[in-house]
Amino acid sequence: MNIRQNTTIGRKSSRGDIGITFIGDNADIGAHSCIIGDIKIGDNVTIGAMTFVNKDIPDNSVIYNTVSSIIKSK
Repeated sequence: MNIRQNTTIGRKSSRGDIGITFIGDNADIGAHSCIIGDIKIGDNVTIGAMTFVNKDIPDNSVIYNTVSSIIKSK
């Protein structure tokens, strides 16, 4: 797994609860990405730099933009 600099993963509520984000094997997460919420990032996923992710990403996907749409499956 590669996680680049200035990446935010997870969330914390005002009550102090911490959200769990599952990141699968062989994930590649670009710099300045923001992964927020109780979500699952699948195996072999590539997330481009400066991408905001707030929903599950299936295995073998490439995602790159500000609204978390899947660009293509690998």
